[in-house]
Amino acid sequence: MADVLEALRGYVQLATGLTEVTVAKAREVVSSLVNQGLEMSGATGVPGAEHAAGAAKAAATQVQGLADELVETAHQNRELLVGLVRTEVERAAGRMGYVREEELAAVRKHVSRLEDQLAQVRADVASNAAAAAAAAPAPEPKPRQKKKKVAVAPDTDA
Repeated sequence: MADVLEALRGYVQLATGLTEVTVAKAREVVSSLVNQGLEMSGATGVPGAEHAAGAAKAAATQVQGLADELVETAHQNRELLVGLVRTEVERAAGRMGYVREEELAAVRKHVSRLEDQLAQVRADVASNAAAAAAAAPAPEPKPRQKKKKVAVAPDTDA
């Protein structure tokens, strides 16, 4: 009887998603349940034992389908839980001012592109200024104007 309870406990854990379900684990639990049924149906001298054995074999097929369903349900539950945790972590990180790695990479790429454009514009301006300076004639020097000399009369009041 303790084996039956242990097999049922494993089934309940799988069904509720408390453990990670692999195909092997699901089949192990199902096999344990089927074996318990076959052991009970294999008793000799019990009225209806043959009918119970046939029912146990039919149940084995149904239980295999149940095992596959358990694996699929556990997989879906795990994906839902991972999605929920991911969403909550992103919300918390957003409230703290963090950005996602993809967003940061996009900003870095944009800044790099802008830096390249700025360098190109600076190079174009420098080459245009050099070309303009080379093409312009040198300015002629202006003639110097002579300063007028002004004679100052001596102060005779003294």
